[in-house]
Amino acid sequence: MMPHKITMVALIGGVVFGAAVTEGIDLYRRSQESYRQSRDGQTFQERAHCKSVADVYVRQNTDLGDDGATGTSVTLEKVDYSPGRNSCVAEVEAVTFLGKEAVAVDSVKDVLSGETLFSVRGKDADAFRIVFLPRVWDYVMNNADEPLELEKEYSRVNSEPAPQAAAPAFPEARPKDLQTLPAPEYDAQGKPITSPQRK
Repeated sequence: MMPHKITMVALIGGVVFGAAVTEGIDLYRRSQESYRQSRDGQTFQERAHCKSVADVYVRQNTDLGDDGATGTSVTLEKVDYSPGRNSCVAEVEAVTFLGKEAVAVDSVKDVLSGETLFSVRGKDADAFRIVFLPRVWDYVMNNADEPLELEKEYSRVNSEPAPQAAAPAFPEARPKDLQTLPAPEYDAQGKPITSPQRK
């Protein structure tokens, strides 16, 4: 009889233990799901807040004249919440129109503090977008400080002289190769005087 009771107690204990483990796993999964949903909701709210702050920044910094040919136009390229900075970071393009000329400045800004984290002007904008912008963006998303190393690298790359094309190889002109044409002479009636060519 005794072994039968021990078996029953072990069996009941196993069932209770299994149910407790299952309940514990289920409780853990529910808490993780709840945390994820809460975090997703918080991230959504942070992103929505950053978008509205960036829109205000664009409106406040766009100032075009009535003719549209003078002033500054700011365009929002992208915006996101930066966990590294605990702030809103945006990529913007500001074009200042000066009559027939326009000067573009592309930059990454902290739109809450108004701080410019990285910028490039005019002719370098394409190189900036392609080479530096993705790296700057990743950096400011994950770090609280400014991307100083990237700024140094950009300055170094930007200051290197561009390779110059070699001058065309023309033979040097020598005085004997040059012909000097005499100035035309005119008679009393204003007609050109033709003279025999010298050899």
